[in-house]
Amino acid sequence: MDAAPTLDASWLAMQLRRCGYPAAFEAIEYEAIGRFSTDVWRLRVISDSPDAHPSLIVKRPYQASRTGEPAALESMFYQRVSHALPVPAPSFVGLYQDCLVITELLGLQPFDFLAGAQAHHGSLAMEGLAAIHASRWNEVSDLEWIPNLGDPELRRAWQADFDMHWKRNRSGFHELCPRFTPIGDALVGRLANTLEPLAHPQTLLHGDAHGENLPVSSDGRVVFLDWQSPRIGNPGFDTAVFTSMSYPVEARRREEEALLERHVESLKARGLDWPDPWMDYRRGLLRRAARIVEISGDSGFSSLSFVFQRCASAAADHRVLDLIL
Repeated sequence: MDAAPTLDASWLAMQLRRCGYPAAFEAIEYEAIGRFSTDVWRLRVISDSPDAHPSLIVKRPYQASRTGEPAALESMFYQRVSHALPVPAPSFVGLYQDCLVITELLGLQPFDFLAGAQAHHGSLAMEGLAAIHASRWNEVSDLEWIPNLGDPELRRAWQADFDMHWKRNRSGFHELCPRFTPIGDALVGRLANTLEPLAHPQTLLHGDAHGENLPVSSDGRVVFLDWQSPRIGNPGFDTAVFTSMSYPVEARRREEEALLERHVESLKARGLDWPDPWMDYRRGLLRRAARIVEISGDSGFSSLSFVFQRCASAAADHRVLDLIL
């Protein structure tokens, strides 16, 4: 990880005051948290009354943006959208040069990626996703700056990334999940058209809604973190990300039908009808497996092995080869 950022003290004081916190403090301490697609630090404001100041998170991009994920997108989301979300999420504090500063939400239960989501977690996550989806169902005209699954240029960029990395790592992917190999072969040159139906119905999507980004808080709510890749498109995209990435394969097979039904019923309770959730869910599974292939060069092939196994197995279980145009 690169050296910690150095936020200007007067700038931080002004942002704290704007957010309703005391502006006076004596020092700032940084604690490195980790490197994902950004470098992440915890920032503590040191003062005579430390409880009066929030714990803050500072995020700074460290690598070139992935396809459809410009570095400024998360900052724009926190400034323009996060305050109106119907679910708990961090609050925007400020943008200093290329550093995004947001509040840290405390009391979150750690998510064990290998063990997978607990039963109550999955139900709460589906309720939260449905709340987000319902809040913007076919009402996205003011969100034109968020990547849209209906954008043919975006899907062509996915196609180029997929074709390159599938050809480069095909043998490795085959070893991890042989049942996905005919799917991957069929997607070469055909992914962009196959995924066009994910454009509708149009609503706000989290874009990376796996369990680690949707932790449970101490008061029993799911908190929505890491809005680096929001999307506009079909809710099957989000539901597929959660089930395929947040559970080991056998657990996902047991839980996914009830989880998707929970989401559908939550939409119905809000007066919304999702015409064909299972078909869209299958397309979402296809998209998630393809996405893991696309980012294999960015994140390191070996680090994505168990994630690919989960997502590819889900796609194969749901016979997504039949969907490829």
